[in-house]
Amino acid sequence: MCYAIFAVLILLFAVYSHDLLEPLALSATTGDGQWMTLALGWEMVAHLWPLLVLAAIVSSMLTYFVTRRILAGGSGCGSC
Repeated sequence: MCYAIFAVLILLFAVYSHDLLEPLALSATTGDGQWMTLALGWEMVAHLWPLLVLAAIVSSMLTYFVTRRILAGGSGCGSC
């Protein structure tokens, strides 16, 4: 049952991501004030993946430290 729920959630996330990314464009300004399009839709993922990896690392660190603080506070052992 859990696998079916995860599969449905991943499918919903994929549909939502497609609808969110498809109309967007990544642009940059040139020296003379004109705009240059760098990527459209899903092409932006290739330009933004370092930011996504950084967000994943930061969220993992926060989860680890919060969990460690909760478990250390509940066990009564201050040196753990």
